[in-house]
Amino acid sequence: MDRVAVLPHVVRRAERLIFSGENTRACRLLAHALADIDPITARPDARLIEAAICYAETLSFEWDIPDRAELQLTWVRYAETAALTCYGRSSQLWQRAAGFYARVCATQGLTFDAVAVLQRTLAAYRTYGPPDRIPEVRGQLAAALHDDGQCAEARTEIHDAWHTWLRTRARIRARSPHVGGQLLTTYASILAGCGQTSDARALLRDHADLVTAEANTSREAAALVAAVQIAMTERDHRPVCTARPAPAVQAPTSTPLPSQRWQVWETLLLKSHPTPSTPLDQRLYRRGSPLPDWS
Repeated sequence: MDRVAVLPHVVRRAERLIFSGENTRACRLLAHALADIDPITARPDARLIEAAICYAETLSFEWDIPDRAELQLTWVRYAETAALTCYGRSSQLWQRAAGFYARVCATQGLTFDAVAVLQRTLAAYRTYGPPDRIPEVRGQLAAALHDDGQCAEARTEIHDAWHTWLRTRARIRARSPHVGGQLLTTYASILAGCGQTSDARALLRDHADLVTAEANTSREAAALVAAVQIAMTERDHRPVCTARPAPAVQAPTSTPLPSQRWQVWETLLLKSHPTPSTPLDQRLYRRGSPLPDWS
């Protein structure tokens, strides 16, 4: 039987498993279905593209799989390249694959690749639409540029994305209510990462309600996730920062976050006192809030 021909059925079964909370079973099902297919030499095929995206997404949550990062990168790269070949940049399938490819690259530290993919994605949205997606993608590009050490370019991109969103927020909110909070968190992270903490605090004081009111979670959990992202960027960005000199000795990124830093940002967002009696990881997981994109 043709392995590719059965993939739509496999993907539907995997999606049902994922919806039921059985991500590991879905991942194993897709791995078995794709076992005899080499993503490096495989021809572009819509059925294989969908399966590749689904498999790469399940791998995001399976940390114990050997070579998980390489598998995920290889399959999502195939999906992006094949979708571009088959359908072009106006295709929603390519846009979906490209967005996920950029996130995988950023997570794995491939910052140059993440920037390149997001620049292509932004150009596609500018050409083919919808225009409401442009501020969101520009925010993602700003974060990737910042991770890559292109700090001036990152600040320009996030500044323009933020003010575009402010001008069009009434229309964009109806389609994507989470974008304002994402852009605010990214903007504050970039400012804090480059040492402009006063500007980051002023920005958050003026617009803190966007993080707490527009995220698809509780007010407290949304503020906590944003605060951790800002604090981690503030801690980890210094070695690649081009806006200020790197320190002579840099603490490794595995160093735990000083509790006072994320609490400062959380307090600013909530405009109330934090509750430090509960450890940070327990607070995140107990509330069931999504982990931030720390790339």
